[in-house]
Amino acid sequence: MKGIFITAFLFAGLHAVTQESVLLNREFWTGKPDVATVKAELAKGFDFKSLAGTADPILLAINNDAPTKVIRLLTDQPGVDLKRTLMEGRIYLHVAAHKHNAPITDYLLAKGSDMYFLDANKYKCMIQLNAYTGPASYIVVSLINKNDEYEKTLYVMGDDKKWYPDLKAWHSAYQKKPVNIDAITGASVAGGERAVVILDIDRSRINAGYKIRFESAVEHQPYYHKDAEIPLTTEGLSAKTEGKGFIGDFRYVQGTVQQELPGFFHFQIVGILKDSLAE
Repeated sequence: MKGIFITAFLFAGLHAVTQESVLLNREFWTGKPDVATVKAELAKGFDFKSLAGTADPILLAINNDAPTKVIRLLTDQPGVDLKRTLMEGRIYLHVAAHKHNAPITDYLLAKGSDMYFLDANKYKCMIQLNAYTGPASYIVVSLINKNDEYEKTLYVMGDDKKWYPDLKAWHSAYQKKPVNIDAITGASVAGGERAVVILDIDRSRINAGYKIRFESAVEHQPYYHKDAEIPLTTEGLSAKTEGKGFIGDFRYVQGTVQQELPGFFHFQIVGILKDSLAE
């Protein structure tokens, strides 16, 4: 019994060290740390097995163009799962391919990463904005529970955090339970443009009283708490819905992202490797 308590205590300690590590801080990676610096942080007790949510040092390293040696060091650490889903059903291999990082793409393939792996619990949502005049809009997509409370941020369109308070209701809820949203954050969207985002929706929430809410804001223009909102039902996911503010309409593309993305990433991965060999 004593051994069990000691093991649990050590695990809890590693989990705490991991969640507080600068390796999960985007600002740390924008500084392009070298191998020695990253090794020093790993030596403090970082545990890849205890990663939760979308925060991930390998994802941050790839997205911030860290040196190849640094990314290889991270992927070689004990507990790294090459099938860990990050955003839009992607794994590290897809992120490296998207960044046209041929050395890391090649390295991950050599380590056995599967270019056809995707999480089936992903839904592609196409959003068409009205042709308004003004700056690009910030839009947040949220999962709302049965009590009309924010349960999960599904996607944020707009990556400048100084404008997040303009999304008043979401920002208030987010501040109470802040989580890392780097992996589900994309560019803001201008008037008249169309955006396609991938939403990670737990299938147990479908037909269970939940809703999907689209909240929008544009600088010096009205804020829409419920620009669009639909019940998270089988019918809701198959219908086209009109917005009330900056959103013209949106719809979910039939089928999950798993049916479409593998071929795209196969083309992308093979393409960048060919380019690499030609250099």
